[in-house]
Amino acid sequence: MAGLSFLIYWVNISIVEIVQTRKTTLLNSYLPLGFIIMVVVYGSLRLDFGKATSKNTITVATVGTDSDISGLPFADEVTNNKYKSALMNRTEIAAQKGAKLISWNEAAIFIQKEDEKNWQDSLKSLAKNLNISLIASYVVPVSTDPLKLENKFLSINSKGQIEYQYLKHQPVPGEPSIKGKEPFKTMTDNGLNIGGAICYDFDYPYIAKAFGQLNANIVAIPSSDWRGIDPLHTRMSGFRAIEQGYSLLRSTRFGLSAAINPLGEMTAQQSSFDIHNKIMLAELPSKRIITLYSIIGDSFVYVCFGLLVLLFTTIYRQQNEKNSR
Repeated sequence: MAGLSFLIYWVNISIVEIVQTRKTTLLNSYLPLGFIIMVVVYGSLRLDFGKATSKNTITVATVGTDSDISGLPFADEVTNNKYKSALMNRTEIAAQKGAKLISWNEAAIFIQKEDEKNWQDSLKSLAKNLNISLIASYVVPVSTDPLKLENKFLSINSKGQIEYQYLKHQPVPGEPSIKGKEPFKTMTDNGLNIGGAICYDFDYPYIAKAFGQLNANIVAIPSSDWRGIDPLHTRMSGFRAIEQGYSLLRSTRFGLSAAINPLGEMTAQQSSFDIHNKIMLAELPSKRIITLYSIIGDSFVYVCFGLLVLLFTTIYRQQNEKNSR
């Protein structure tokens, strides 16, 4: 995005300079034109290659909750058990329809600390019995005064084994979640290398980059949005898919759920505001595409900055020469 913004700026300032000076130079014509041609050619090749490698797909699903976890007081035990049953039933339906990877939305249910062991056992049995890879997101209250939560998910393989636990690394300002600090990991299961992060985490490019370095095929993003940022927040995550060349499965409460391929295209989408069905099925490529950005990272940004300095220096010298005559 930084490189594209620079190119737009460069082209426009070059046009202004040509109009004012009625002269073409290396910096105001040939170089920007060359960059435009390179971007168009690379983009065309990337699209063609991406479509050629996206023929092998896997069925995935997002499963939404009925729970509305927004702070105290939490739902009573009877209501919370209804939420649990609904989650389990929807997960079974998604698996019966062919989903091999299923992700719940962020904070799908709250679980008391003393009940967490039994809850985890039930999740392991669920994944094993359905032969699915499961990203099971939930919240564990740690304290109520002040309110502190573990906003987490379990990455569970089709054998019913917990591969790892993930705590949200970048809580939204004001969110009472304990910040996760564990290294990023992936789960290899059902022929996939599956990563995962929670909602706001994926606004940070370094987190998206970490899963590219781990060679993830698909990254699940349990999320929870609100009207003010929906559906923009989901669409923003598509840039991370384009940058790193993997697919995204974003399961969203109060917003747009989407399956996004490595080209940034949504192969399926479903808004919780418009559709009351809590299950979204989709097909996503099972292979990752190695991208230029995943190799060079932000190096191009520094090159652009250097060119910008050179451009301003050249314009400044030309103006001084013109004024001294």
